[in-house]
Amino acid sequence: MGNSDFQRIEGVGGFLRCLMPVHVTGSASVTYSVWLKLDDEQLRHANAVWTTPEYTDLTLRGEVANAIKPWPGLLGEIAGAEVRDAGTLPYLVAERNSLLSRVPSKSPGERPCLPPGLLLFVNLSGRFVPDPCQITR
Repeated sequence: MGNSDFQRIEGVGGFLRCLMPVHVTGSASVTYSVWLKLDDEQLRHANAVWTTPEYTDLTLRGEVANAIKPWPGLLGEIAGAEVRDAGTLPYLVAERNSLLSRVPSKSPGERPCLPPGLLLFVNLSGRFVPDPCQITR
């Protein structure tokens, strides 16, 4: 089984592509495409409901399957996935007190912080501004 959203690699496992929005500053955000490793039963279920009305109720639990710069510690972390909109991929959901839970989401009013070593520039009113925040592990 395999397409741009699902992959099943014999001897390795099954994977589903999820969205990981990261709030940068103001209304700016970046959305990462992240693979979530799933057991075969969950992968089959996701595939079965992918184009049905039941898709909107899909929730999964697996393991982050790719390194995400600048958060290499997310690789292998347990995370969930949930559908927030029938027209999009599932969103990655953090486990409580995990590194993923400290990655700034697009939540309004949240103070944007990015990990040390990342110099991210965001276009604000025609200017590029470095983000001074840090996230600690």
